Amino acid sequence: MTESQRYLQRYWMILAIAAFLYVTVAGVTLLRARTGANTEIFPIFSWDLFSVVPNETMDYGLRVLEVDGKPLEPPQFLEQLTLFSRPFRISVHMAIQELGVAHVRGDTERARALAHMLYENHLGGAARRVRFELVERRFDVLTRVRSGRFASLTPIDLAELHP
Repeated sequence: MTESQRYLQRYWMILAIAAFLYVTVAGVTLLRARTGANTEIFPIFSWDLFSVVPNETMDYGLRVLEVDGKPLEPPQFLEQLTLFSRPFRISVHMAIQELGVAHVRGDTERARALAHMLYENHLGGAARRVRFELVERRFDVLTRVRSGRFASLTPIDLAELHP
């Protein structure tokens, strides 16, 4: 058997397998549609699972209300503000999450230490006095990315830090 004949034989085998799979999937799909079966037949699935799984996420955020006695209208979350030093860093986000957990647990000493660390490292260089609130944010990730909206915002604590 020559190389071109082997190549042609392989081509027809792949074509036959593809046709078999197509006919099988089409047959199962038609069978399900005709019988109204609401079950999935392995290995063919409807993939409807992801449309019904909730994608709500919860995190904490620092909403800055006032800087140097001047109110921010509307109040902004720290990651939205550009007047502070590097508010987008992952270390800032993780420190805010730790602050929220510490506050909810009632660990006031840890919460105070984290708030002062955030102030000294990320808020203090740009402003003398910062008034902010710790907020629990619930949101669907896709909705937040597309529109910036939150499902709910629950203020947890109000704080003012200054040198």
